[in-house]
Amino acid sequence: MKIKGILLLILFSVFLLSFLQIGICDIGLVATYPHAFDFIVPPGTYIHGSDLYLKLKNTGDVTLVVNITADPPFGVEVYLSADQVIIKPGKEVIIRFAINVTEYVVPSNYSFKITALPIGAIISGGETTAITLPAYAVPIDLKVSGTAYLLTVLVVDPIGNPIEDVLIQLYVVVDETLNQISEQKGVLKQKVIPGTYHIIVRRGSKICNQTRIEVTNDTT
Repeated sequence: MKIKGILLLILFSVFLLSFLQIGICDIGLVATYPHAFDFIVPPGTYIHGSDLYLKLKNTGDVTLVVNITADPPFGVEVYLSADQVIIKPGKEVIIRFAINVTEYVVPSNYSFKITALPIGAIISGGETTAITLPAYAVPIDLKVSGTAYLLTVLVVDPIGNPIEDVLIQLYVVVDETLNQISEQKGVLKQKVIPGTYHIIVRRGSKICNQTRIEVTNDTT
């Protein structure tokens, strides 16, 4: 009888220890992004590019379930690479996004957010437990102007032949910060409004050329 009592005590202690480990688990999520997202575009603009993303890192010791949402104004569509992700401890995921400013948007200044909200933790055994953590919001500032021009960028070799195997990236310059609004191969065509723009031409990972231009109301 004494032996049974000791075994029972040991089993109870193991169960209690396991329960305490779940209760004191470390839960953490860090959200980062490459720069402030501040765009000045006309209606009918599709904003996309390689530096439009949100990086989420699980800094805790349990697997997290995170919902990704956006709350754009009427006429603006946000496309997310995922609306829910599962992130293991110490791992990170990248959520890419694109913004479609449709022709129905009334020219004005808009602000909205892309939000990452942890909703659950996956504990040992595969069970998901609801958790309460603050949401991480990425602010998007969008100025929609009514005057637009079609900008065409073509890359040619020294004798004037088009070079098609290059990537042309277009950025709008806001307070000396480059905000990417488009990238296309070979030829870039994009509606723009008066302002300062930066163009980078890449072949593979190498930058072949870059230049800055001003688009004004007198631009033809």
